[in-house]
Amino acid sequence: MAKVRRFSKHFVHRWAERKGGLPSIEEVNDILRNSLCIMKQELLWRQVDKGVMVRHQELSHYWSHRAGVILLVDDYQGIAVTLITPDMTSKYSSPREDED
Repeated sequence: MAKVRRFSKHFVHRWAERKGGLPSIEEVNDILRNSLCIMKQELLWRQVDKGVMVRHQELSHYWSHRAGVILLVDDYQGIAVTLITPDMTSKYSSPREDED
């Protein structure tokens, strides 16, 4: 089970913006305990230029229906990196062409 020991600056800003206030380690770890892991952290390689491969890290994604968030966590370092909330979908998704 994931356990957060600290927060990135980005996480603190996004928490304040999307949830209000400041997060606490206990609160975030409680959310993680009651969350479903929808994607585990992976270390991958991606091609950037003329066959040059660089390491690329995908973070773990934890979904908490109760808290209404998806937390992105670096499980290896115990860092909460960012959070996604339902209201973000209207900001970042465009209407489908087949919808009127």
